[in-house]
Amino acid sequence: VLVRPNTDLKPERSHNVNLGPRLELKKTPVGAFTVDINGFLRETKDLIVFLASVQGAPHQNILDVSSRGVEGAASWDAPGRYVGLDVSCTYQDIRNATTSGVFAATNGRRMPNRPWLLGSAGARGRVANLALSGDALEPYFVSRYVHGFDRGWALGNPEFKLEMPAQLSHSAGVTYSLTGSSGQISGTFEVDNIGNEALFDVWGVQRPGRSFGFKLSGQL
Repeated sequence: VLVRPNTDLKPERSHNVNLGPRLELKKTPVGAFTVDINGFLRETKDLIVFLASVQGAPHQNILDVSSRGVEGAASWDAPGRYVGLDVSCTYQDIRNATTSGVFAATNGRRMPNRPWLLGSAGARGRVANLALSGDALEPYFVSRYVHGFDRGWALGNPEFKLEMPAQLSHSAGVTYSLTGSSGQISGTFEVDNIGNEALFDVWGVQRPGRSFGFKLSGQL
């Protein structure tokens, strides 16, 4: 998709509100719990958007856009931190609120090219003093999900709409670290997109498939 120039773009302005509780229970008989819930509201003037087409399009301003939603995250660590679980989810409703001009015809429609439901879940483990004093082996597994969404306005024949399919991917890895009086060294091996799924960014460009990575770091 080619991005065409637009020298008439106006700066984006918005009013934002975020509100939500955070709960931490660190010393319970069954482990430590953390729960975060955040509700958000955003009223935007002249939102800068890129409305993808088959061949190309410029960035444009949409006069009024209303965004609201909720995001939550929770984690649990077993006593001794041997096992941990994490989960998160975001729902956002971003809609065109323009009542005049070019985009008035799509008033009330969900903004295209914006995921509206996404989440992740993961598990991790930790074994300390495995081979040496001060070392730790930490395996982990993470799943990520993005629900399908429209790349263009939800108008016309659904058969010809530009859509982004739902995406589910998994990653796994293991970190080995060694901490001593002079510092810490750690190495992480990870396999990303284990199932070699077809994943896309919001512009419809396919991302790399299965990949393998290794990272070595140190701290003095």
